[in-house]
Amino acid sequence: MDSLVPAFVAALLAGLSDRPAWRAAIDADARGSLGAVVVATVLAQALVGAAAALGGSLIAATLAPNARALLLGLALLCAGVGGLWPVKPPKPSAGGVAALVVTVIAGCFSDRAAFVTFALAARGPSPVLAGVGGAAGGIVVTVIAASLGALAWRRVARPGVALACNAALILVGAVAALSALRLI
Repeated sequence: MDSLVPAFVAALLAGLSDRPAWRAAIDADARGSLGAVVVATVLAQALVGAAAALGGSLIAATLAPNARALLLGLALLCAGVGGLWPVKPPKPSAGGVAALVVTVIAGCFSDRAAFVTFALAARGPSPVLAGVGGAAGGIVVTVIAASLGALAWRRVARPGVALACNAALILVGAVAALSALRLI
């Protein structure tokens, strides 16, 4: 549980203002098929969560405990600061379901939550639980976005909500980084 819940919460907070959720909403509107977008999203988030968990578990052995804590703090800071920049609206995916899956997977690998999941997998006791938590959080956000549609999703993820989520990531990341450096 030390890795599952933080990864889930971080994916929710970062996902509110990130492109994969917005892309899912736009694709669901453009295709008129929620099912294909949900399947592509679940596959993409599961793949990204597994890759982040694997990468985190591989790098964990090479890092000292304070370095793992600093990695987590910097990942949270990067996720929060990265969310402050305005996001350009993504274009709907062209092609069939296979093209949709590839586009969603590519978008999820550039997701801010994937980096936090990677850092939590390196820092926590169970990389698998970190991967599951990050994937589950990403799935929840993107499926909700796809269900709502692009217009309603932009109202939910309005700038004030996104700012609050990113501020929380920045605050927790700063505390984690300063704690890893033994400054607090």
